[in-house]
Amino acid sequence: MYAKHVLIAFLGDAATADDLTQEVFLRLYAQSGF
Repeated sequence: MYAKHVLIAFLGDAATADDLTQEVFLRLYAQSGF
């Protein structure tokens, strides 16, 4: 639920996301168990 919302929001901003943001997101995504 929440993870999906974050994923959608992240993909929407992927074009402007910097490397640090991507790293943080990937770490959280990996920890989410999905």
